[in-house]
Amino acid sequence: MQYIQWVDAVADVEWQENVKAEVHLCHSIGWIIDETDDAICIANTVSMDNSNARMHIPKQWIKVRKDVVFETEQRKVQRKTPTKVGKRSNTSQVLSGARRCALS
Repeated sequence: MQYIQWVDAVADVEWQENVKAEVHLCHSIGWIIDETDDAICIANTVSMDNSNARMHIPKQWIKVRKDVVFETEQRKVQRKTPTKVGKRSNTSQVLSGARRCALS
């Protein structure tokens, strides 16, 4: 599983004056399904030989790529405070937490 920070193209279909060229910074986490010299394919769901919700990202668009490190039992034991269960986070908290997630 990998975290990928990449830029995406922006499209619009309306008449405007003084349009500024821009790209959008995107954050994706997924299972690596395939990789070529030109692109990487990640999926958010895998099962046996199948995958679903795939994203094909051109490698030239990738800014950051890191392996996601899952917590081991030993690290769980070393944690000073237990994880709170049942407390819901709002979207902004989840996104800021994703930026701080354990990446190697």
